[in-house]
Order: sequence, then structure tokens, then C-alpha cells
Amino acid sequence: MNAGVMEGLVGASSNMKIVEVPMHVYHEAEREGNTAKMERALGYAADFTKRANTYKEEAEEELKLEMEEKRETEEIEQEEAIEKAREEGKANQEALLEGNMDSVEISEEGRQLLEQAMQEKTPALPESAETIIERCT
Repeated sequence: MNAGVMEGLVGASSNMKIVEVPMHVYHEAEREGNTAKMERALGYAADFTKRANTYKEEAEEELKLEMEEKRETEEIEQEEAIEKAREEGKANQEALLEGNMDSVEISEEGRQLLEQAMQEKTPALPESAETIIERCT
């Protein structure tokens, strides 16, 4: 949160709290029946309310600007990350083409073991389990 947003929020909050003072004076003048005092108190309350709204609008504008700046920064960072990933991809491709990367070779014996494992059937269930399955179906 930048200074402009903080200033707007603090200004709006403090002015709204200050409005309570002339409103108390207004209610007191109302009980007394003093209309001139009531009008002055409402004038002060209106002034503080206008100030609070002004600060609120400033805070909203600053917040919008801050959000736009943040969005722009995030877009730039994202573009940089994409460019970095592209460069790394190119480097990996070049290294692969040059043969600088490690490779794995499966021996003939390993291939035969894999084929045998793929061809073997699943082991048979014990008789008790087979009978339970038959009863359920």
C-alpha cells in the first residue's frame, strides 16, 4: 500500500470520527431548542463529511493507480519468465543436439525382463477370496 492510499484512508477515517463532535453538539442544541446552534453544528458536520469523501476518492484513485502499476509489473515479470523459459528450452535443445546431455540405455536383459513382466498374468486370488467374489456377483 503506497503513501497516497494510506493518506486517503487515514484522512477519511479521521474526518468521519470528527463528524461525531458536531453531531453531539447538534443533538444537544436540539434538546435546548437552539436552531442557530443546530445549523452551525450541521454545517461543521457537512464540512467534515465532504472532507472525508474527498479523502475517500483520493484513496480510491491512488488504489487504482497502484493496482495498475502492480498489474504492469506482473505482466513484465511474466514476460521475462516466459523469455527465460524459452532461452532455457533453446539451450536444452542445443545441448541435446550436441550430445552434451546424459542418456539412459536399457540392456537386452532388462528389455526381456520387462516383456516377461508384461506377459505374466495377475496372480490368482486365494480360493476364499474367489468364493466371496462369486457370492457378491
